[in-house]
Amino acid sequence: MKPRTVNPALRLFLSIVCILTTMPVNAYPQVANSLASNAPEIPRSPAVESIYQNFIGKWEGYSERLIGGRPVTESVEIVITEEPKKHRMKLDYLYHGENGTTSRRRFLQLDPAKEKMKLVDEGLASDQYDVSGLKQFAQTGLGDFAAIRRDGSEMTRVIFHLGLGTLNYEWAGASDGKTYETWSRFSFRRKP
Repeated sequence: MKPRTVNPALRLFLSIVCILTTMPVNAYPQVANSLASNAPEIPRSPAVESIYQNFIGKWEGYSERLIGGRPVTESVEIVITEEPKKHRMKLDYLYHGENGTTSRRRFLQLDPAKEKMKLVDEGLASDQYDVSGLKQFAQTGLGDFAAIRRDGSEMTRVIFHLGLGTLNYEWAGASDGKTYETWSRFSFRRKP
């Protein structure tokens, strides 16, 4: 068992206990180490080797989208792989809807240093987004970040939430640059 470092607050508390009791002051390191060895391990985020590592895998879930002005819910599968040489992810979607199964491929590149995101629909032009929360997200590879693309007064926003077994994101637009209207939501669980 590896030795644990003693929390400075615990060290101070035990020093005060030693002063107020008959316990010799030099006994607190042994008491602190005993308490620390019996304490439950505090979960720590693993070191993040790649900002994409927690996205990688097979996911299943659904989308709620406005298609032709009407709400449509579809079952969706997504396989996410990393393309390390291009510093991006490849996202292969399968939509299972009322008109059968359709596929779509997208590429997503995150740059925490510049707080930018590049999204490419295969065969279409790419879109650049400004991102908030990406530096914090990059530290653990989990959590939330929001990406916004401005085109004149119109804005497009996507908010991502990535947990250990969940991936959710929501697309919205604002024609006036202020009031966002959601046009799609995606919710996934990691497949075993």
